[in-house]
Amino acid sequence: MWTLAWKNLLKERIRLIISIAGVTFAVLMMVLFRGLYVAYENKVSDYYHAMKVDAWIMQKGTANLLHSYSLLPAEMEAPLSSITGIARVTPYMAREMGFVNQGKQVSLRLVAFHPESSDGPGPLRLEKGTRRIRDGEIIIDQVFARRHKIELKDHLNISGRSLTVSGISSGGDVVIFQHAFITYEEAHRLLSLNGLVNAFLITYDR
Repeated sequence: MWTLAWKNLLKERIRLIISIAGVTFAVLMMVLFRGLYVAYENKVSDYYHAMKVDAWIMQKGTANLLHSYSLLPAEMEAPLSSITGIARVTPYMAREMGFVNQGKQVSLRLVAFHPESSDGPGPLRLEKGTRRIRDGEIIIDQVFARRHKIELKDHLNISGRSLTVSGISSGGDVVIFQHAFITYEEAHRLLSLNGLVNAFLITYDR
């Protein structure tokens, strides 16, 4: 039986080679795409893991903030802060916003943060400018700045607001988009969440 099988295979060498090549190519594609997916997941998670928080509270059923959306009432902050063992509750507000820059349609994921605090959301590393921005100012990622030739003191017109680039940071590039940072007051104007936040970041008592 084995002899007959080998004879048939040897007679159809071209088909054999094509079959082996096809299976090999399929396996290589699976390994490649799996590797790319894992690399992307690690790059995305690095930014969130860098935040100095112990837990996230999101809307029930939310897998993560990249592939699904979470909305919670901002008024939950007070009762969460009163729970024994919780030292700090930080609202997380973020939204991807499209706008026109130098005649081209671009987008940034705007994130609200406290400029005076190093905990919670915010730029991981500041490369240029200042972290202590005010209303009407923005910190953008260096990848976005380099790609679109944006410098400090340039202005970005986002949703009718002219924001001055006062800082350029690194660590906020997640391949498909880049993070940018604004004050909470500016976020309330731009993100239109209307009394809602995306999540709460929790820090426990030590």
